[in-house]
Amino acid sequence: MKRRQETVRGSFFVLLGIVLYLTGCNGEKNEPGSSPGNGTSVTITGTIQYEDRPYDSGGFTGTVLHPVRKAIVEVVRDADSRVLTSGATALDGSYSLAFTNTGQAGVYVRVRAQTADSTVTVSNSSGVLYAIITLGIDDSMAPGFSGVDLTATTADIGGVFNILDVLLTGAEFVTTLAGVPPPLVTAEWAAGSCDGTYFDPADDSIHILGGGNTEDCPLSVGDTDEYDDPVLLHEYGHFIADNYSKDHSPGGIHYLDDNTQDIRLSWSEGWGNFFTSAVRNDPLYMDTSGTVAQLSFEIENLTPTGLSSAAIYTTNELSVAAALWDIFDAPSTVEGWDAVSAGMTPIWDVFANDLICTNCGITNVSFEDFWDGWFVRGYGLPAEMETVVADRQMALKADGFEPDDTAANAKPITVNAPIQTHTFYPSGDVDYVSFSATLGTIYTVRTSGLTNGADSFLEVLNTSGTTVLSVNDDATTVTKSSTCGVNPVTQQSNCPPNDATTLSSKVLFTAPADGTYYVRVSR
Repeated sequence: MKRRQETVRGSFFVLLGIVLYLTGCNGEKNEPGSSPGNGTSVTITGTIQYEDRPYDSGGFTGTVLHPVRKAIVEVVRDADSRVLTSGATALDGSYSLAFTNTGQAGVYVRVRAQTADSTVTVSNSSGVLYAIITLGIDDSMAPGFSGVDLTATTADIGGVFNILDVLLTGAEFVTTLAGVPPPLVTAEWAAGSCDGTYFDPADDSIHILGGGNTEDCPLSVGDTDEYDDPVLLHEYGHFIADNYSKDHSPGGIHYLDDNTQDIRLSWSEGWGNFFTSAVRNDPLYMDTSGTVAQLSFEIENLTPTGLSSAAIYTTNELSVAAALWDIFDAPSTVEGWDAVSAGMTPIWDVFANDLICTNCGITNVSFEDFWDGWFVRGYGLPAEMETVVADRQMALKADGFEPDDTAANAKPITVNAPIQTHTFYPSGDVDYVSFSATLGTIYTVRTSGLTNGADSFLEVLNTSGTTVLSVNDDATTVTKSSTCGVNPVTQQSNCPPNDATTLSSKVLFTAPADGTYYVRVSR
């Protein structure tokens, strides 16, 4: 887009479609020069900041100034928009740029919403990169200019540079784990935008809600996410999963208190909820509308307490996040079940190295795959780990009927007797049960009370345990998890609930002869 410069004192620049009101160097508002540049080295120094918004569980608590770190900063000649030199802001937001201008005098300093290491950019919904610029500087008048400072406030695009800084923090976190910077993520935000906050794997972009408008999305008015740090890093967690691991989530609307989620979705969202806390080393998740929290919870101690009873099983995203956090953080004196303090390194190793295994049969990533990978990678602590997941009622250990993975080892069950409780553990576990039947008698064989996404497949075998006589996958007619997904128009998921009814299987079996028959249950 064309850049327009007003030439009256107290003017501002229009750059890339962004209007910014900024001070000049040393508190003065300098006019761009009309004479040639002096052809000697000129140095400009200053500090770039943005207004940040600290928060607690109730929402925002005020504003503070925060440095714009590691952003691309440039000296641009006003006459022809040529970049004369460029560099990066330091950790404290300072910069120092030396240049020689042999053309027409008059330059300005431009700070792009782009990290110098090419890990993050922030643009509007049309893909136009945000930037802020100073007023014009007449570089023919002095060998150097100091105090050429800029501050992006919450009244203009301070939130843009908060997005940049928060996602940069996520990138730095991953760099320490992966050894090299992650690939580029593009964040898209615009004031008044109706676009929700989500990660789009099609182009590695994170879309960020901009407050909505009364005409197109009245329900979103006032709901902006550019300062909601936990939300931003949650979406960055999805980006990292897509680039370093596997994510098979079918997507769709999801709720914290739903423990019948698709097991792939609960892993994906649980990872996002854990990742944002791990990066910030803070178990608090907070999402605002206006200045107050519309959603606030902690994955440590699962507060508010009303969430704790619902946050169970591997089919609940908050349960997954809480388990990962308990593995990550220091042992808790409040949570008696949390005796693990592994930090991020082993979690990342499983996440980025084991889950991507191409010959391990991992086709639908869930917390169970992470659990198996933990022990495959040799991190051990089985007793302590089992205590952590047991608190979330995750059934990730062998049942008391093992070994029962062949007809020869089948455990007998009596008709109309109490049920047997089995688990599908370890991975690929198959359980056999035997029962005595009488010729011509009809028997109902069923699985029930299933949790943790244990979708059963039921087979009745003949008296030798070799021939399948009857099969049932689902006791009810529902859309299978393997073929479900999100309607692209309504954005509603048709994935079935992972409740006991949906997961169960049932066979009506008529015995062809007296004898002992076998039931084989697999996942």
